[in-house]
Amino acid sequence: MSHPSVRHPYDRHGGSGRRPAVRTFAIAAVLALTAIACSSDDDGAGVTTAPTTETPMTEAPATDPDGTDPVEPDTGDDDTTTVVTEAPGIEIDEVPVTEPTLPEIGVPGLDDEDVVCRAWSRFAGSFQVAAVAASFADDPIEAARLEVVASPVVAAAVDDMIDNWPDALADEAEVAADGFIGPYARRSARALDALVAAGADDDALDGLAAAWLAALAVRDPGEILPELDLPDDLARLVEVATDDFDAQVVPIPSDPSLVTDVEVPATESFLFETCPDRGTLAGGEIVE
Repeated sequence: MSHPSVRHPYDRHGGSGRRPAVRTFAIAAVLALTAIACSSDDDGAGVTTAPTTETPMTEAPATDPDGTDPVEPDTGDDDTTTVVTEAPGIEIDEVPVTEPTLPEIGVPGLDDEDVVCRAWSRFAGSFQVAAVAASFADDPIEAARLEVVASPVVAAAVDDMIDNWPDALADEAEVAADGFIGPYARRSARALDALVAAGADDDALDGLAAAWLAALAVRDPGEILPELDLPDDLARLVEVATDDFDAQVVPIPSDPSLVTDVEVPATESFLFETCPDRGTLAGGEIVE
């Protein structure tokens, strides 16, 4: 099972036999994001380094014992002998293999043409922001507030993923909906219920969704709290709903409902191979 993180490569665990229980993506991402949330100034933090391919140098020919003229190798052909030498003082640099890089700012894939990838980015990206705030914000209520604001986007993303689940992943559809997406989807649904109970109508929910997507689009993974500016009427709704939601749930790192033992390898492969985040929102595994 994997969990969302930001620009973290997969951390596969080898071994044979039954794989150990792992935390579902929701709660384990808190650990994976620690380095980013605590240290935004580290150069190259969390970025996968592209492998490099060395360009082999040509070997210099052997020399006579006195160190003067090169000794030409015997090719077996007395008429055509080619001697390749390396110019003195010239170094041949390594040639990097170019791989796609992720943007430094903003959650990748928010407006992707593939509906499942788009929904996945909105769902997992929303969780990431809330998880970081739950772990590192000075006031825990800030995370609950973010979950409330994000809930209309999360609900729509969940519906889009389930309604448009790829046929190639049909064998994992049920377990993915219930165990991979479901734990945080159910938690977020409580935040949405709190919004509706506070008086949020369709227009208010649409306004919150627009504000949240705008925040995800400019999200700096090195910042604990996103840039979020709400008009006064929406801000008041959010505050009422946040108090209600916060009274119902424990913080994300302590929520037992977010801990499951589920495996969806085909889904993980699809996210890696198809979606713009290249699987980084799915992250790696945390062994219990």
